[in-house]
Amino acid sequence: MDFKHFIFRNYIKTSYFTIATLLAIGLLVLRIKLTHSFFLLFMGWNLILAFIPLGITLFLYKYPTLIANTWGRWSFAILWLLFLPNAPYVFTDLIHLQLSSPYLLFLDVFLLLVYALLALAMGLYSLQLMTYFYGLFYKARTVRILLFICCFLSGYGVYLGRVARLNSWNVLTAPWTTVLEVFKNITSPTAFLFTAVFGSVLVLGHHYLLKKYPLQL
Repeated sequence: MDFKHFIFRNYIKTSYFTIATLLAIGLLVLRIKLTHSFFLLFMGWNLILAFIPLGITLFLYKYPTLIANTWGRWSFAILWLLFLPNAPYVFTDLIHLQLSSPYLLFLDVFLLLVYALLALAMGLYSLQLMTYFYGLFYKARTVRILLFICCFLSGYGVYLGRVARLNSWNVLTAPWTTVLEVFKNITSPTAFLFTAVFGSVLVLGHHYLLKKYPLQL
């Protein structure tokens, strides 16, 4: 499929992402310039991780034949789901405000919120694309149920990332340890809270995006 056609058909979304990304980079550069400190530089890495789910769906847009068979569809779905929690996870970086200097608090709040909202938007956009792709192969009700489950699994993934300190790639680098950690924490009240809050944010955000800014393909 033609990316140029896709970008022009989704001009508003593309513009928002471009402006927000430039703003995010500019704020980080400004903070480094003012403080001569690289504190919060890791937000750039977190934003890259948050982009991966969207990157996967854009890759599938370019090469749709990769999910033409069942094996391909589920392989990419699992890969996408492993990285999806990185999008809402950026909101938990607000915890770093406790380390901010009082005179930089406003700048840091604004900076972190820009990164968090941009990361979340990337995740929601990837959800929208996945809804389209898998709607080509399965009934709409089935797709809605699957993505609803994915949203709450991602909420639990945010907990595993922030509290249990697991990364998406730990599934490959330390699979057994990851599995044990996942099931060890599954009944934790904190895990339930993270799952409920971030899962609901993804579900509601996805619903809003579908209604307000439908895909133009």
